[in-house]
Amino acid sequence: MTAETPFWHRMVWDEIESVVSNADVLALLFAWQALPRRNADLPDVDDFALHREPVAEPLRLYVPKVMVLDALDDGDFKYLHYGVEISRHSQINMTGKRVSEFGGVLAPFFLDCYRSVQAQRRPLYTLHYSDRASSVFTWERLILPLQRADGGLTLVVYNQPLEMRAHLLDAVLDGSHDAILALRRVVGEVPGRTDWMVLVANKTMCELADAGTAKIEGRPVAQALPRWQALGFADLCERALASAHELEEERFIAAHPSLDGEGRWFSVYCAPLQEGCLVRLSDITEAKVREQQLEKRVAERTEELSNMLALLKRSQEELVDSEKLASLGSLVAGVSHELNTPIGNVLMLSSTLQDRVAEFSDLVNGTELKRAELQRFLSFLGEVSALQVSTIRKAADLITSFKQVAVDQTSQRRRDFLLHDVVEDVLNTLGPTMKKSSAVQIRNAVPSNIGCDGFPGPLGQVITNLVQNSFTHGFTGGPDDAITLQATLDAASGWVHLQVMDNGVGMELGVVSRIFDPFFTTRLGQGGSGLGLAISHRIVTSLLGGKLTVESTPGQGSCFTVAFPAKAPTQL
Repeated sequence: MTAETPFWHRMVWDEIESVVSNADVLALLFAWQALPRRNADLPDVDDFALHREPVAEPLRLYVPKVMVLDALDDGDFKYLHYGVEISRHSQINMTGKRVSEFGGVLAPFFLDCYRSVQAQRRPLYTLHYSDRASSVFTWERLILPLQRADGGLTLVVYNQPLEMRAHLLDAVLDGSHDAILALRRVVGEVPGRTDWMVLVANKTMCELADAGTAKIEGRPVAQALPRWQALGFADLCERALASAHELEEERFIAAHPSLDGEGRWFSVYCAPLQEGCLVRLSDITEAKVREQQLEKRVAERTEELSNMLALLKRSQEELVDSEKLASLGSLVAGVSHELNTPIGNVLMLSSTLQDRVAEFSDLVNGTELKRAELQRFLSFLGEVSALQVSTIRKAADLITSFKQVAVDQTSQRRRDFLLHDVVEDVLNTLGPTMKKSSAVQIRNAVPSNIGCDGFPGPLGQVITNLVQNSFTHGFTGGPDDAITLQATLDAASGWVHLQVMDNGVGMELGVVSRIFDPFFTTRLGQGGSGLGLAISHRIVTSLLGGKLTVESTPGQGSCFTVAFPAKAPTQL
C-alpha cells in the first residue's frame, strides 16, 4: 500500500449481507431495500434523503458519515452533501465540487465505482486505503443508488474509516510473512536531527526482533530495533520522503541469534506517508543463494560455451584449410593430366628428332649427302622446333597459372592485382578438370582494367568454389551449357561486383535459403561436402569485407554476386 497506489476491494450487493459485519452498513442496506419502488426499479430519492430536513429519526445518526452525489450528464458526479465525520477524518470538504476534482489515484477509483452503480443500478460495497489524514485509514463504503424525479441518479454513500490497528488491518499485517513497520518522523533528542518512531510493528517483525509489540511500538527505532538499524531503513525512509516516491533496495544484515546465527539478505521497501513511512522487510536470502548458484552455473556454462566456441573456431579454420588443400589437390590432378599431352608431344618430337639427326649424321659421314637432303633436314628441324616451342609454352603457361593460384590459395598475402588476371589464372587451372568430364563453356568477361588491392588468394578460392558449384550442380548435359564471369566497378563507392552466372537448372527457394549453411549440400554422398559455399561466404564477409548473395530461378540458372571493396579493409 502506497500513497500512489490505494488498496481496494469491491463487493456486489448480493454478497454484502453474507460477508459484511458492520451493523450500520447492514442497517442502511436493509432500509434501502425496504423502500417502495414507484415508477422505477430504484427507490425515490425523496424517500431516502439523508441530506435534507427533516430526516427520519432512525437514519439521522448516519448523516455525519454520508455523502450524497448527483450523476451529471458528462459522466462525472457532483457532491451535494459531505458528512462532517468524513471531513474530519479526511481533512477536506468536497461539497459543491466534482469527483474528478478529488485528485490523486482515488478519483478514477471513485468514478469507476459510481459509474458501475449507475450502470448496474444496485448497491456496491468497497474497501479502499487512503493516507490523507494524520493517521493511516482504510475506508469502508456502501454506495446506494436512488432515482431522481427528473430521471437522473443520486447516490448515497456511507463512509466509515477503520484505523490502522483495527481488526481488518491487524489480520492483513499479522498474516504477512514480511516484516512490516509504520514509522513516523519525530524531533530527535539531538538539536537539528530527526528520529523515527515505530507506530506499528506486525507479528513477523516482532518475531525477528525477538520482542513483543509493547517493546517496539511507540519507541524510537534505535531503541526498539537496535540490531536492525544495520539495514539502514531509516536512511531509506528519509530519502523516500524527500523524493515523495517509494524506494526499494537490497541490504545485508550480519549474523545474530534471532537469525539462527546466520547473516541474511533483506529487500527493504519504503513507501512515503504523511510525516512517516511504511516499511516492508522481505527475507530474500534463499533467492540470493539461488541467484548466486545460478550465477555460478551461468559462469561455468559460459566458460564451457567459450571453450566450445574456441574449438568450433579452430575446427572451422581446419575445415577451411582442408577445403583449400582438397581444392588444390583437385587442381594438381587436373593440371597433371593436362601436362601429360604437351610433355608426351615434346617427348615424341624429341625422339623423332633424335632419329632424324642420326640418319642425317650417317649421310654426312658418307658420300651420298645432297643439297635436297640438307634442305629437307633443315625444314624438318624448323617444324619440330616450332611444335616443341608451342607445346612447351602451353605447358609453361599452365604451370605459371597453377603456381600463382597455388601460392595465393595457400596464403593470405596482400598485393595489387588485376581482377581479370586472377579470374583467368583460376579458369586456366580449372580448365583441365572441367574439360575431361563436360562440355560446359566457361567465359571470362571481366574487364581487364579493374585493379584491386587485396587478397587474390582467398578471392581465387571463392571464384573456384563458385565455378565448381555451378559446374557440379547446375547442369544436366545440355548443348548450350555455359558459365560466365563478369564484373563492374562502382567508382562512387569503390566497390567491385563480380558475378558468376550459369544458364543451368537453377535452384528452388528452399535450397537458396540454405545455400550458405555449413554442410548443406544437395549431393550428400555423391562428392558434395557442403562446405565450399559456406567457406566462400565466410571469406567474402570477413577477409574481403564484402557480401556474397545469390539469385536463382528454377529452370533459368543461377547468379552469384561477390560484392567487395576494391581496396580491402585492413586485416584484423
